[in-house]
Amino acid sequence: MTHRSSLTLLAVPNNFLRSSDLLQRYSPANVADVIRYHVLLQYLSWSELRQIPSAGKLVTTLYQTTGHATNNLGAVNLTRNPIDGTVYVPSPVAYSPSNATILSLAKTVPYNVSIFIVNSILIPYRFDLMASENQPNITRVLKDGRHFNVAASMLTASGVVEEIEADERGAGITVFAPTDEAFADLPTTERLQSLPAQRKAAVLKFHVLHPYYPLGTLESIVNPVQPTLATEEMEAGTFTLNITRVNGSVAIDTGIVQALITQTVFYQNPVSIFAKE
Repeated sequence: MTHRSSLTLLAVPNNFLRSSDLLQRYSPANVADVIRYHVLLQYLSWSELRQIPSAGKLVTTLYQTTGHATNNLGAVNLTRNPIDGTVYVPSPVAYSPSNATILSLAKTVPYNVSIFIVNSILIPYRFDLMASENQPNITRVLKDGRHFNVAASMLTASGVVEEIEADERGAGITVFAPTDEAFADLPTTERLQSLPAQRKAAVLKFHVLHPYYPLGTLESIVNPVQPTLATEEMEAGTFTLNITRVNGSVAIDTGIVQALITQTVFYQNPVSIFAKE
């Protein structure tokens, strides 16, 4: 968040946190996303909150920038009671009791940051806090995505998937998965299946970064040149990817071709998987 200068934080006091088992029961990745949902990407003052229409004001959160929330489901709808002026954040989860009321202003740095105290933790819409903490099976995730059958088959047949999943430990991994349509668009002269096993493995590893990156982090990478798993096995400076922004989207440039990230397929530390065209 260091590069963002206009924020509103919804802070939950210790006494309300102690009454919740969120931090004790759920995975660090899930807790991190809940925290991101409490960071609003807009500076709001007390006077601005008091002027919110009774119908509500939709504000984007840091969770929305991860790419894991579809449409505006990573935003919060700040609402004001027209009778007593109370400002609250109704939970987007119908069965959840986690409606938060804004109690007071803790601190403000005008036009940059304001911190408001709220009386409850907010849970994003359709957020599965009970997601398994086991390491995800990359092949299964791709097959469940329904548009990555060729990539899943190649990973399985080459045996590379076991090596990639072994690299989930530590810093995690980021996978850029070509869709079936992307494979269909390849020129007939590009026959990946006919490559020698070692070259095919290098091509597959060329689609994997060793660190785990959510979408929001990819968008803000300072040094765009990133080594891949293939770089680690070849000489330094080869098989690197250039991560840039093109028309608001994250672009992956190999130096020969450029592809855009079109979808977040999976996102849970230590693995993120993105679809590329």
